[in-house]
Amino acid sequence: MSHGSFDLELLTLGQIQIQENYTIMKKAGQFICAATNTGAVHILDPSTLQPVKTWQAHLGWINDMDAKFDYLVTCGWSPRQQHGYMLDPLANVFSLKTLQPLPPIPFQPGAAFVRMHPRMSTTCIIASQTGQLQVVDIHNPNTVNLKQAHVFENTYLNWLEMAPSGEALALGNSMCQIHLWGSPTKMQFAEYSNPTSFADAAPRPETCLDWPPDR
Repeated sequence: MSHGSFDLELLTLGQIQIQENYTIMKKAGQFICAATNTGAVHILDPSTLQPVKTWQAHLGWINDMDAKFDYLVTCGWSPRQQHGYMLDPLANVFSLKTLQPLPPIPFQPGAAFVRMHPRMSTTCIIASQTGQLQVVDIHNPNTVNLKQAHVFENTYLNWLEMAPSGEALALGNSMCQIHLWGSPTKMQFAEYSNPTSFADAAPRPETCLDWPPDR
């Protein structure tokens, strides 16, 4: 069995006390975006970890968000009369360059999950819990490309992730299944990928069976 060694360099940046409960944090541009459990997003200065802007994205709470380049996109819940809390039929967009909201992206099935494309700076993928996918340009939200994941009855999507290369999309459902989308001939998960290293298999112990004589 092979053995290896590695060094850990520990760096303490400091600690601060905050009054909000952050549920999701994303780094984009010169800011850290932190979602609170009240539907707001704090735009934090990385050097001080203090909010420079607070944006009330949803009236309930934020289900998912992603931030890349100069954009932040959120999906969340808001109260509806006689229906309780429901997913908003909009994905809200915020500019990290101007620190101002941009026009939201309509998504009638209820926007549950979002990922920004890692190479196309204004493109994002939005998904509903029922598996409807929408590929949309933030600057042209009325032109969309619709897809549908095959989600079984009585199941729902509970996460969405995109490969750093932008060539593979993974969706997880409530049955612990993963739907992997991409071209089988072009799929590449990382830009400079290497074979995955696995630990050596432990040798199986030899077993000796003592068979009694036939009677």
